[in-house]
Amino acid sequence: MRTISMPIGMVVGALLCYPINTFDEWCGGLTTPLFIFSMLFCTFCRVSIRQMKPTKLHLWLMVVQVAITVVVYMALLPLGKTVAQGGMICALAPMAMGAVVIAGMLGANIATMATHCLICNFVIAFIAPPMLSAWGNGTCTVVEILMRVAPLLISPFVVAQLCRWLTPKAARWIGSHT
Repeated sequence: MRTISMPIGMVVGALLCYPINTFDEWCGGLTTPLFIFSMLFCTFCRVSIRQMKPTKLHLWLMVVQVAITVVVYMALLPLGKTVAQGGMICALAPMAMGAVVIAGMLGANIATMATHCLICNFVIAFIAPPMLSAWGNGTCTVVEILMRVAPLLISPFVVAQLCRWLTPKAARWIGSHT
C-alpha cells in the first residue's frame, strides 16, 4: 500500500479539486490550513523533541541555501532584474513542511527532516526581509513572515508533542497509521 499511496493521493486530489475548492470557499479558506495541520500533526506524532537536535548538517544546509540564493541572483542579473529576483525567490524559499511528510513516506529520518524544516523556515524568516529589500521590489518584515508561517508550523508540533506526552498510545497509533 505504501508504494501506491502517493499516486493514489495525487489522482484523488486531481479528481476532487473542484469540489474541495468549492468546499474551501464555503469554509472561508480554512480547508488548506486544516489539511496542512492534520498532515503535520500526524508526522510530528512520530517525532520526539529529544530526537530533534540541530547538527552541523543543518548549519551547512542553511549556509549552502543562502549562498545558492546569492549566486542565483548574481548569475541571473544579466538577464534582467525581474528574472534575477524570481530566481532568488525560488532559491530562498524555505523547505515546505510537506517535504517532511513525503520524505517520511519514502523512509527518510523524520526527526532530521523536521528539525531542518523548522530551522530553515525560521532562518529564512529572518534572512528574507533584508535580502528582499536589498535586491527585490517588495518589503516584508520578520513579524509578517512569522505571523503567516509560525501558526502552521508550531501549532501542529506543539499539539503533537502534547499528545505524545498526555496520550502516548494515541500518539503512537497516529504516528504509525499516517
